[in-house]
Amino acid sequence: MKFRTSIILAVCFIASCSSTTRDYKGVYKASIDLEDLEVPPGLDKPEAGSDSTLKELERSVKTYSSYEEKLGGQPTAKYAQSYEGMRFVRSGNLFWLEVDGAGEAVWEDIKTFFTRLGFKIKREHPRIGFIETDWLENRYDVPTNFLTEFLSGLFSSGYMDRYRIRLEWDPKAELTRLFVNHQGLKEIVEGDEQDHLSEVQTKWVPRQSDPELEIEMLTRFMSFRGLEATIAEQHVGSVKPTELTKLNLEGDNASLTINEPYARSWRHIGIALDRLGFLVEDKNRTAGIYYIELPETFVIPKQGGLFGNLFTDTQAPLHLKYLIILEEKGVATEVIIKANGEVPEDMKEVTSKILKDLQGSIL
Repeated sequence: MKFRTSIILAVCFIASCSSTTRDYKGVYKASIDLEDLEVPPGLDKPEAGSDSTLKELERSVKTYSSYEEKLGGQPTAKYAQSYEGMRFVRSGNLFWLEVDGAGEAVWEDIKTFFTRLGFKIKREHPRIGFIETDWLENRYDVPTNFLTEFLSGLFSSGYMDRYRIRLEWDPKAELTRLFVNHQGLKEIVEGDEQDHLSEVQTKWVPRQSDPELEIEMLTRFMSFRGLEATIAEQHVGSVKPTELTKLNLEGDNASLTINEPYARSWRHIGIALDRLGFLVEDKNRTAGIYYIELPETFVIPKQGGLFGNLFTDTQAPLHLKYLIILEEKGVATEVIIKANGEVPEDMKEVTSKILKDLQGSIL
């Protein structure tokens, strides 16, 4: 990153004073206004049923406010759930869309959606319904007036985002579940003074995943497919998260209890692993096992003597490969950690850290 002089910083400050206000958080360099995008071919609106009122609304209502006015203040949930065959669902800290029909069309739509935002598709595995984008700067905090647009190369938000997308086909319900999971980086400055001169360097470090960005991407994807965003936002605002987990770190039998049936708990863990950046090498849903490898950013509290914490209070784990095992316990599910191979000396500390991280991503 090039060193910015005080003159450039002054220009940036002046420019920011007259910047416009954005109404969403995900702003990417190659973003296209999704409201102007046409609905992709083959995604015609489904029949709204025999209710003539809904058909009339579908033809005449262009905004959420006009829709409420026509209904005379009646609840909108039924209409919103049937419109465009999409439903927004929330469970704890997990959100997803349920889209009527098979996942082939959704697969192509979500790739097109993120490509038009400016992202490149880094990895895709149709067999398991997995897509991962490359990193892209989020320019939400960058001023937006004509001067900053002209000098765009000098302005940096210091934030990078990428997304992991998962699709699940439910043949019984004849619908596809779409999950969008955010991962973020932030740029930090490191400086050392030598001979009265300051050497400034920057580096990118992980930041926490942002559930608000995940919700925003789902909402904007619904808009991309033809649904007015305010209707989806009504669902989000009306559903509050609930505490779903209980952590047990007593003794040698550490575990995480998820107060959900096995099927949903399996999904919770899979999404949490995406948010945390863990590499899932393999999985066996029938046996309830995720085979994972810890990311480079995973560190545990350092254990040591008098000088153990002199320079840093964390250290890398001795072993990287682990098993996350789920076991059904009536209406709940228990999660435990085992080493994939020889048990390392720091197993207890690693287990505790993994379970805490999982709990933080599930709530």
